[in-house]
Amino acid sequence: MWSSQKEILEFPRPINIRDYAMAKGWIPLDRSPKGLMVLKSPTEELTQLLIPKSADVKDYADFVEAIVARLADFEQRSPTAILADLMHPFSDTVRFRIFTDSNTIGSIPLADGLSLLEGAKKSLASAACSVIQRQSRPHC
Repeated sequence: MWSSQKEILEFPRPINIRDYAMAKGWIPLDRSPKGLMVLKSPTEELTQLLIPKSADVKDYADFVEAIVARLADFEQRSPTAILADLMHPFSDTVRFRIFTDSNTIGSIPLADGLSLLEGAKKSLASAACSVIQRQSRPHC
């Protein structure tokens, strides 16, 4: 799918990078140089992200690489994980867990597993219905 690392780094859109960083607590500065969005770290006064307003700027991939590295350092996550989040900005991760004394070794009885899957299915169906019907109590 991707022919090079540069091509991957050119994929995330500037607005998605900005929204991601802001969701993580980065603060946009009122005054930014022309063509750039500048966000200040929520924890370190002198740490900033410089995000081009357009992906058409020269060396956009270099900007993204620097942004990903700074975000990875800030979040204590791998650059690969940060880049994956930036490439799929409208994706959510949903995790389901079961807590019992019997699953301490990483396995659960078949009946509990089927119950977990059925509960996950109902949960996702309910969420989908609420989006479709825009009601507080979906009935689809």
